[in-house]
Amino acid sequence: MAVPSQGEYGIPEGIVYSFPVTAKDGEYRIVEGLEINAFARKRMEITAQELLDEMEQVKALGLI
Repeated sequence: MAVPSQGEYGIPEGIVYSFPVTAKDGEYRIVEGLEINAFARKRMEITAQELLDEMEQVKALGLI
């Protein structure tokens, strides 16, 4: 589920990122403590950087 990051799994705070979550009674919780192998970690870092780059482009347009 895409939710605002608070720094979980090393993802920069403030970007909306897809995390594994559980949901109950209208509330969600990010599943913490999952092991991430080197391949997945690299892909996560690439995705996070793409999202940060997109955020900077939107800021440059004055939209946020």
